[in-house]
Order: sequence, then structure tokens, then C-alpha cells
Amino acid sequence: MKLNLLDTNAYVSRNKCQQVSSTNIYALTGHKFDPNGLWSEEIFGRIGSNDRKTKFGYVDLTCRILNPVVYGIVVGMAPEIRHIVMESKRYEFEKNKFKEVEVGQTGITFLMSILDDIDFEKICKPTKVDAAKFLNKNRKLITIEKYLVLPAGIRDLSLHQTKGKQFSSEVNELYEKLIMLVSQKGLQDDSDMGAVFISYIQKTTLAIYKWIQSKVKGKQGLFQGSMLKKTLDFSARVVAISDPNIPLGTIGVPWHIVLTLYQPFFINRVYKNEDVQILIAEFMECELDEINDHKIQEFNQRVNKRPRKITGDLKDQLMNIARDITEGKDILCKRDPVVSRNSYYSASIEVLDKGRAAVVNSLSVTPQGLDFDGDTIALIPVFTNEALKEATKLNPAKSKSAWMDPISSGHHYPLTLDPVSTIYAATKV
Repeated sequence: MKLNLLDTNAYVSRNKCQQVSSTNIYALTGHKFDPNGLWSEEIFGRIGSNDRKTKFGYVDLTCRILNPVVYGIVVGMAPEIRHIVMESKRYEFEKNKFKEVEVGQTGITFLMSILDDIDFEKICKPTKVDAAKFLNKNRKLITIEKYLVLPAGIRDLSLHQTKGKQFSSEVNELYEKLIMLVSQKGLQDDSDMGAVFISYIQKTTLAIYKWIQSKVKGKQGLFQGSMLKKTLDFSARVVAISDPNIPLGTIGVPWHIVLTLYQPFFINRVYKNEDVQILIAEFMECELDEINDHKIQEFNQRVNKRPRKITGDLKDQLMNIARDITEGKDILCKRDPVVSRNSYYSASIEVLDKGRAAVVNSLSVTPQGLDFDGDTIALIPVFTNEALKEATKLNPAKSKSAWMDPISSGHHYPLTLDPVSTIYAATKV
């Protein structure tokens, strides 16, 4: 995937973004938001609408500064640029050469005045050549004069439930500061004072950019926390118990948990069986034509909370569906923490007509680290044919490789004290 710098001016024009120029929350008259402010409904859309979460505004900086996205790259091109931005040394610049002089210039304003004449490939370090080529190629985009404002729906005001105080996202305070700096800069006739405000404007845009970065990166950020987050839509964590009558490579799962794990298949079976629909409608006390995805999911939730309420023909029908769904399928079983391949194995499902615990073979005690003092295992169904084939390789009843550890060449399922004592206690007369 190739990422490019955003042309802010083109984006503002193309999406008809409007300027944010006021730090006021409300208009001077009435109880509406200031039409030019950070919460304006005219700029960002009506409260509660989709537009309010997607429409950007912008602040006219009235000056030229470095694009915060490439600020670090530009500053890292040469020590002289860093000294200029930090205002720690003064320079003269001519023919891609910096000369430190006592009466020279410094600051972001000076850098902006010479930026178009800098050939980054000639002043950069050998390790920065690729970055220098990028800057030379995107010269028009490494500076900005307009700064985008995030949609108001992402940072709207909220009311604290207990104290009755308004609070908003930290980024709003930074936007307010930016707007105030821009308005103050416009009042300055003195060029030195104007340069001071430009420096503060640059720092404030960087602070806003870093805030956005903090919401994007990391485990709780946009990518890892949302887009790349590993979530399981259908899974269950249940207490495990042992029973020597359960074959190795098989796990006993209560019927109502099966219906939750394989809910899409369950819904499909209900649609194909009018008798089941009638029974569910009677249980839910609704009309037959009200049976839809939502109603079936609600039924599933009720069943899992109180499975004992399901009796008679309805329970028989549901158990038949559970057996039909799981026939020929292996389910992944996982013990936490996952420290080795032993933590995962797969098993065929035996549908149980009662209970809330998963029942495993006694030989599963050692590899799964179960001592039956409330230990739980996670059950993760797999749906695709490819996933089912891979899961079969982890079933000790179907794959020889599941018996042996490839590193130690030892058995995964040794007959140790725990399974022996379990079998003895279960078979003692």
C-alpha cells in the first residue's frame, strides 16, 4: 500500500470544507452553536447526522508552515535545519550551503523563506537520500497554509452525568489555541512579533498531529484496536470437567452453547424449519411473522441464560439442530495462557443434553494443564472448509502428528497421575 501526502488546498476545495474562525461554543444570540466555531452545525453538519462524523473544517493559518506529517523528516535532513527550527543558531543560506554567522537569521519564518531553494539531496546525510528524494518530489506539499479540523462528531461536547459539567476532547483546546494564535498574528504589524506567532502556530499544529497519532497507534489505537483487532464473533469460555467415557479427540458441549457457537448455522436451520419457528414464536410470545434474525438471536440469549426452561418438543428440535450443525466438524479448544502448541487442540463435538461445562477426555488433563478447580477452556468454531482441514490436524483422534511434540518428541497425552486418579475415581465400585 502506497501512502501519499494530502494536498490540503485541493481537499478543502473538493469537499467544500468551511473555515473555522471562532473559539466560541455558542452564538451570541440564541442557544445554537456558533456558526463559525468548532461545534458549528453549518460547518460540520447537524448533531446526530452522519455528516457530523465525516465532514472536516479548516483553519486558515494566514502563514506558511511545515506540514506536521513531514516535520520530523525535514528537520532531520541536516543539523543546520534543526538549529534553525530550534532557533539556537543563526545562518546565511546560499547555493545549498548554510553559513553560521552572528547576524544571520533563524526560526521557522527564515526556513520558509529559503525552503524552495533547498535541494535536500545535496544537504542531507548519506542515510537520508531516499527521504530527501521524497521531499524534493513533494516540495509543494511539505508546507501548508490551511490546517484541517477533525469532524465535530468525533470530538463533540459531553455532559458529565454526576457533576453536570461540560467536558470535551483535549484536541478541542488545541484547536482553540490555534485559532487564537492565528487571529493574534493577524493583528501584529511588527515582523518580529509575527515570527513569534508563526513559531507558536507551528508548535500547536504539531501538538494536534501528535494527539491524532496517539489515537491511531498502539494497542488501543485505530489500527490495532479497531481495524486489525483480533476479535471472535462466535466463541465461548466454559469450565472443563473430565469424563473417561468421552473419547480422546472428542469434547462434550451442552446443546445451548453449541447453538451460540454456531449461531449463523442455527439461524439458517430455523428459517428452513417452520415447526421450529412456530415453537420459538410460542416461547417468545410473538407472532410467527415476527421471527427474524434479531428475534432468533434474542431467543438464543434467553436460552443460554436459562436452558432449563426449554423442554419437550422444542428442546428435542434444538438438540437435533445442534447435532446436525456439528456433524463432521472439529472445534478448536484453547487453554490460556497460550505458551506452546499444546495450548491448542481440536476435537469433534458430542452434543450434551444438560449441564454448562465442557467435558473432555481424561488424557487431556496433562497437555491442557487442567486440574479441575474451575479451570476454563475457550471453544472457537471454524467455519470454512480450509479452516476445518487445518483443525483436523490438531485432533489426536484423526492426526498422528497431534500425539507428538516435534521438539521434544514426547507424547502430548501421557498417562500421568491426574488422569489415572480421575479414571480410578470414576470406575471404582
